[in-house]
Amino acid sequence: MTQGYEKEQAENKVKITVLTEQIKSDVKQVDTAKVFLEIVDRTVDPEKLTEDIVRSFIDKIVVHHRQVIDGVNVQKVEIFYNVIGKFEPPPIFDSEENQANDETA
Repeated sequence: MTQGYEKEQAENKVKITVLTEQIKSDVKQVDTAKVFLEIVDRTVDPEKLTEDIVRSFIDKIVVHHRQVIDGVNVQKVEIFYNVIGKFEPPPIFDSEENQANDETA
């Protein structure tokens, strides 16, 4: 019986460690989101897009070398935002594909 208890205690210690790390990660994400939302709140309804507004959101922009893929010029651009880092938007589909998808939905 004590072996079962000791085994359960060891398993619980591991679970506590894992859950504690998950909580720390979640708290960090919430704090990051709060900071980003504060930046958004400061720039609500701007009259025009200014350099200061762009700088408040964007940390850096990385432009890669142009490549020719299947006869098409392609150039990858990565945008790293302040606080949240690199954001990967969903893929862009050809307008004909979008129309076909919209019609089947």
